[in-house]
Amino acid sequence: MERTNSEFTNSEPLAKKICDNVHLALWATLTAFVLWFVMFVAPDLPAIHARAAALQARETAAEQDSTCGKMGMGPQSPMYDRCIAGLEDYRARLEQRFADASDFF
Repeated sequence: MERTNSEFTNSEPLAKKICDNVHLALWATLTAFVLWFVMFVAPDLPAIHARAAALQARETAAEQDSTCGKMGMGPQSPMYDRCIAGLEDYRARLEQRFADASDFF
């Protein structure tokens, strides 16, 4: 059985209503997500950043102690401070190199 033009014409308002409702639901979801993010996540971002920085500092210190210890320069040795300073300098140059490379892209 073939459909007539009047049958297609009658289905167009329904399709438009469905499309409009989906469009409205998507905007409502986006609005709710933005409000949730602003109210609950954004205020904690500085604390999250501080915790990540502190964790990275502890991990870096442990890596430096381990590296200097493997080279026979433990915390009690006279060369320990020079070893740590050398590793910090090396890490800073690597981080700068990575930052320069990421600026390129």
